[in-house]
Amino acid sequence: MVAFLLVVNGVGLGGGKASLVRQLGFLTQGKFSYCLVSVSDKSNSSKLNFGANAEVLGRGVVSTPMVVKSPETFYRLTLEGISVGNQRLEMSDSGVSEEGNIIIDSGTTLTLLPVDLYTKVENALKSSIKLKRIKYPEGVLDLCYFTRNDIRIPQVTVHFKGLM
Repeated sequence: MVAFLLVVNGVGLGGGKASLVRQLGFLTQGKFSYCLVSVSDKSNSSKLNFGANAEVLGRGVVSTPMVVKSPETFYRLTLEGISVGNQRLEMSDSGVSEEGNIIIDSGTTLTLLPVDLYTKVENALKSSIKLKRIKYPEGVLDLCYFTRNDIRIPQVTVHFKGLM
């Protein structure tokens, strides 16, 4: 099961001893799931479940094992690579291949990658998107494009170790 470090209305769901999941102990069996729907989806709502109800099962559902490291507050997974279209870019090529090499945090809006891997992903996207690039007003993001129509971008797939 994939879990997320987050705070919902002041309820800490991190992996540390002070988290709600840890404090409820046997009631939650140490499990929770938080399934987020798109903010544009007005017909469904996000769900927060604990204990036996936290197991997300069904057709098309996959999971990846979490890796426990210090500090245990963070939920870590092992990122193996990222595909842009049919081109797979390996995490190990960036020199970072150890277990638990990425933190999953639903409260963070940006994804941070090793520079080598980020550069490869950025270059793959640049070569796939055939639109005029523009400068981002705040100067933070590199891949901004001008379009008056729908934009076609390649599918981006994130590969984690041990998908089950």
